Amino acid sequence: YISDKESNYRDYTVPITSGFKSYMPYTAITSQSSNQYKLQQMAYTGNYGIRMIDGCYCVAIGTGFNADIGTYFDLILENGTIISCIVGDVKADKHTDKDNMVTVANGCLTEFIVNSSALDRNAKRMGDISYCCDEWNSRVKKIRVYDKNTFEEGK
Repeated sequence: YISDKESNYRDYTVPITSGFKSYMPYTAITSQSSNQYKLQQMAYTGNYGIRMIDGCYCVAIGTGFNADIGTYFDLILENGTIISCIVGDVKADKHTDKDNMVTVANGCLTEFIVNSSALDRNAKRMGDISYCCDEWNSRVKKIRVYDKNTFEEGK
């Protein structure tokens, strides 16, 4: 486990979507004064070419989840798979639905942050992170946001 202290969390029921999980290159994060950039300086390229911190995947989500950059969260899929994540970027409200959760243009809840040159071949070909492994090819049923942030650790 991560620590001796039990983490508090909030569960968010999410709108039904297709299960599409988009991605963006970490090199698109260029503002050196931003927490997004600082987080990528701590991150490494891990499983499937996705950027990671502490074994958690770096993912952008909407402001409707009330989670700052560096906040830990889980994607709980309909098939029971849990994907441990950390907020690596926040989607702009103008690109999301009225609840600021789903990207209007493509219907996704999540945008994984990747190293494009190391990205899983199937995910790159299909344009969808769900194709990294069979267990991920399922809709997000719930997002669990923890009261834990990497920028607040050790304070």
